Amino acid sequence: AMWRAAVSLVALLATASGRTAGTSAAQHRSDLQMSNTLPRRLTPSTSTDAPHPLSQRRQPSSERNRTAALGPAVTLVIIGPGGSPSNPVLGSTVQLAVECDEGCPEWVRVDRTDGVADTTPFVRVVDEQYTFTWAPTFPHFFKPAWGINTFMFGGSAGGAPIGIVASGWTDRYNGTLASPNSSVVTIHYTPSFETSKTSMDVDDLGPGSVRLTLRNTAVPTFDTIRFDRYFPSNTTVNPPQFLLNFFFNENSGTGTLVKTFQEPGVYYYGVTPTYQGRAGGASAGGVYGSCLSPNTTCLPATTPVAIVVKGPNGETGNQTVLPNFAGTVHHALPLRTPHQFCLFERNLTIFSGVQVRLPLCRPQKAEQPPQPGFVSIVVPSWITVQPVTNLTCVSCRIRTSPALNSSETLPGGLTRLTFASLGNNQRPENPAKPNPKYVQGYLPGHWTTYNNFVPLYLTFPEGHDGETVDVSVLIHWTPGEGKTVPVREWQSVQVLCIATPVLPTLPKRLVTSITWASIGNDLMLDDGSDFWLDTYRHLGFNTVPMTSMPGAFERWTKDNTTLTPTATAPAYLTKEGRAGKAWEGLMFGPQISDPNPSMGPTACRKPPNASLLPNYLSPAQVKVEMAKWQNAYDFTAATGHLDVAYDGIWSQRATLQFCALVNWTQPDWVYLDDESFGEGWGTWKFEATQSKNALARALPRETPTNLAWRMAAEMLSGFTRCVSTMSPQTTVHWYGYGPDCPFPDKMFSDAGISMGPSEYGQPHYLTSYADGLRQVKQQQAPMAGGRPRHLLPWLTACTYGVMDAVQTFEEVLHSFGSGSTGFAFFGVFFHGCFDDPAKLLAFSTATALATPFEDFFLDGTPLIRGAVAATAGELRAWSGVALNGALWLVITPGDASGHTLPSTLSLNITLPAPSPPFALNGKARTFQDGPLTACDLIYGKTTPVTHTAGAVVIEGLALTQTTVLHVAAGAGAKCTPLPRGLWLPKPGFNF
Repeated sequence: AMWRAAVSLVALLATASGRTAGTSAAQHRSDLQMSNTLPRRLTPSTSTDAPHPLSQRRQPSSERNRTAALGPAVTLVIIGPGGSPSNPVLGSTVQLAVECDEGCPEWVRVDRTDGVADTTPFVRVVDEQYTFTWAPTFPHFFKPAWGINTFMFGGSAGGAPIGIVASGWTDRYNGTLASPNSSVVTIHYTPSFETSKTSMDVDDLGPGSVRLTLRNTAVPTFDTIRFDRYFPSNTTVNPPQFLLNFFFNENSGTGTLVKTFQEPGVYYYGVTPTYQGRAGGASAGGVYGSCLSPNTTCLPATTPVAIVVKGPNGETGNQTVLPNFAGTVHHALPLRTPHQFCLFERNLTIFSGVQVRLPLCRPQKAEQPPQPGFVSIVVPSWITVQPVTNLTCVSCRIRTSPALNSSETLPGGLTRLTFASLGNNQRPENPAKPNPKYVQGYLPGHWTTYNNFVPLYLTFPEGHDGETVDVSVLIHWTPGEGKTVPVREWQSVQVLCIATPVLPTLPKRLVTSITWASIGNDLMLDDGSDFWLDTYRHLGFNTVPMTSMPGAFERWTKDNTTLTPTATAPAYLTKEGRAGKAWEGLMFGPQISDPNPSMGPTACRKPPNASLLPNYLSPAQVKVEMAKWQNAYDFTAATGHLDVAYDGIWSQRATLQFCALVNWTQPDWVYLDDESFGEGWGTWKFEATQSKNALARALPRETPTNLAWRMAAEMLSGFTRCVSTMSPQTTVHWYGYGPDCPFPDKMFSDAGISMGPSEYGQPHYLTSYADGLRQVKQQQAPMAGGRPRHLLPWLTACTYGVMDAVQTFEEVLHSFGSGSTGFAFFGVFFHGCFDDPAKLLAFSTATALATPFEDFFLDGTPLIRGAVAATAGELRAWSGVALNGALWLVITPGDASGHTLPSTLSLNITLPAPSPPFALNGKARTFQDGPLTACDLIYGKTTPVTHTAGAVVIEGLALTQTTVLHVAAGAGAKCTPLPRGLWLPKPGFNF
């Protein structure tokens, strides 16, 4: 989880397309040392991912003569700010493009010319502290065919301009030089945005509920806006100092955030914007995040806003504002009940049998905070409310699952129900035996794994579709409060009841999965029938999840190599158990956190201990294993990272167990969540020669980078090699962060692994979000064995910033528009992802819009950055893919400040060159042959299209919200709206 958080911080501090991993100056020194350990070729055919020799950067005359036969040099240009002293870039990113006289090389490589080491990401404390060593390093590669490329350059000593050159290469990895260096281009920048003044307004919205608003006038718009919760770090100084806690961060594209607090206390908050990849002044003071890394100078925050929340009778939660506090203090409206839910949504949309998650806050830093053990709800009597049932998934049951505590009929056709978290175990404290674990006479509740929401299932009979009703909820410590606290003081939400949508077609090529979930434990009611699978299919999801599949098998001991299912393992674990009608058209996609490739080197973090090794090893084998273990242990102690080259018994057993799991279950997909490698390739490529395990396997005259590559590639391919023979239909999907993290996409692809980037926080910023996903798509390598090349990003509706259903709908559509071939939705463990089932419906409707055009996402090409421009109206974001002379476009009207707003647009769309042919009535045509029309796939409206050479023009496109256009010859003739019964989010209702 820490690395998932670290990635989100990087996404905050850089534009979405600047995701390259990097290293520190100390790591660069290690690389210089390792270059003396192994022979290193300095010819133009040196591995292109290796640090670039300075001799090649500046090209002495001998080098120029030797490369005279190469193609002509490209012309490197800066687009926008950064190209001149009078127009410096305010952040750490610039937009690059190349111009070519006689055809561009396949790849372009960018290097520095100012003598700063390739592996030095930043040189100033104010830069270095932002990075967690995830900063960019040189060389930087991109394809000219991608158009404008976002380049994150970091900084230089004293803020001096940075010189860069570009050369042509045949490939990014192990390619050869194709054209000499370009002329030097100078990047001019200023870090002035770092000292811009930021403040945060606080406005009351209701009891314990406030709106936080960013104030910073230094620039008109921002890349990202992050709200953080701060905790005291040093209360002995004047003024007291604070540190942000990463796991409380929330992004907001609009600069506003609504917070509802659950219980009395003092809560400290601040906000920080970024612009062009650089963080501005933090409202909480200090240098943003500087105290999160032990390798930087700590400049702590001292001026967060203190939000004081009191209970209905002035309760303080035993918290007061710290003495000598230097920030402002805001007193929120007091709570009306001793505790409340931290509701994000005031309007919910439900279908019968869906799970509603009532959000709980984390009052403390604890990952699983104690919560009140009783929940009461008042609903119309025709709505049935149930806690977790798990009738088909016995292994999903918690021994102390929530249970109905009491039920009472109220006037007006209402029913009040009270549920106890610990079920029958929720007994009052024995006064004769006081227990400090009890609160107000009862044990704290444990509602879910992370104790951050209360899951309830709502069902209703036919005939109530379209009705909107009020539902009241209360969370409380003692059962009697459900009767003694007046319902008028409870929190209330408005609930719209709809019929369950049924998609006309289930995706066949796309992969649509709600991951980190299990049948019967999440999403829908498990009543012992096929209701769960039927509903999942109706909504358009075709890959059935299972959380932590290894938990359904007996735990391995050190001498055990036999896979045995538990007594409660579900039948669908086997392929035969998924052969029934209920599984028609569905795939099985379980999640595995371990075993994984990092388990072996992670085990070696502990000092070597022969007694822990399996007893079946011979003395000679034990000697070998202890040596490998010691090498891995020494490497981790020296670098802080895992030894990728370790291939001892612990890695072998992890591989063996993984292969046994795959062989037993025969899944279609395996979602592998392995985050222990951290930066992975970004550090390993410089540190591999510090690994004695790697050096022991080095080939003669193998370069350090080639050695690092081979060790990582052998680790990944060794882990998954069994899949092709044991379960050929299985594809392994890896939770990743970007094209090179934790390892390059080509390395994953060669091992038959589909890397999926995590998109947490980024969807709040639709333009950079679409740009980032498009870049990941562009950098994908072909899959080994000719398998389909998928892009399944990990999407969310709540991780590092809660989104409403409209925002979720936009997120999924732009994911498809950037070339994604489905999604792996993450977040069902968390409170704000499905607090409103409308977010689940948003995924469903987006899938309905994409499914008839599946080939676009598997076989098409995303339009390059800048391909769509508005010549009239306001365009907030766009994305699109092209295939066989047709386009699938997502268009979001609105402003640059993150608001989706009505607008009448005129769009100029630059087409891929050369324009691909397409078939119409058996005749080959091109875009230029037309005639083209644009069909609005949501509303079924046809818009005329004109075209010029290489471009399509759409005028008078009147939109009120995000829509999807199909642009093709004859598109208007088959233009129909969304089928009846499919749900469309309504702006303003869901948030």
